[in-house]
Amino acid sequence: MPSPRTHHPAAAMSWLLPDAGSRVLDLCTGKGAFTADLVRCGHRVFGISVDPRVAQLVSGRAEGATVVRATADQLPFRPHWFDVVTIAGQRARTTAVLPEAVRVLRPGGHLGVLRTTRDDTVPWVRRLARLLQAYDPTAMTTTVSGPSEEEILSGGWFVTAESRSFRHWVPVDRAGLLAMVEARPRVRQLAAHDRAALLGDVGGLFDDIARGHELMLPYRVECRKAWPDPERQAQEPSITVGIHLRW
Repeated sequence: MPSPRTHHPAAAMSWLLPDAGSRVLDLCTGKGAFTADLVRCGHRVFGISVDPRVAQLVSGRAEGATVVRATADQLPFRPHWFDVVTIAGQRARTTAVLPEAVRVLRPGGHLGVLRTTRDDTVPWVRRLARLLQAYDPTAMTTTVSGPSEEEILSGGWFVTAESRSFRHWVPVDRAGLLAMVEARPRVRQLAAHDRAALLGDVGGLFDDIARGHELMLPYRVECRKAWPDPERQAQEPSITVGIHLRW
């Protein structure tokens, strides 16, 4: 049976998650792409977001997911209910999330984390960075998202972890690349002649490299699975917070 088409590498999704039909809580760190991938992979998906606009956006992209307005450090779910809790992307106060993730995970369940890193070793990507940084020194200087293994294990809530990396190539055409550059806040603030010059250089780079085809943006997707401390998980009532919803 072919793997479902997802925004993230199918091999990464397969490694990170259990069999289809599992109950998954996604902390909705992005705009819904990963949550939608969870639904496409056949899981029963719940999501949380404190921002009603984000909740609406995720619900629209991840049709079939149940998105609840809540904070990640006060999850409105009963204990030991989820097979997996997922984080895909950067999240503030990661350490505050971990006790609640332990509480809602069933025994044997795990935390699943994706960190996406742009691969700047590819020559054309380095050329693009140099063009952008001539106008915006901050451009393409931050490439990592999501909590590290050290952050996950630092508080003692999770005690063992496994990691694997996957390559991910995202196609982009000329119009798409120019739109990505033009959408940068500092590019929008440039004087008209500087903005036109930059976009002309980026278009020239695309034409030189792609030669009538698409370019492939390279990323590395780092996946981690982490398992709770069984003793802390058994002490669940001491870290219970909030009103727990039941389905």
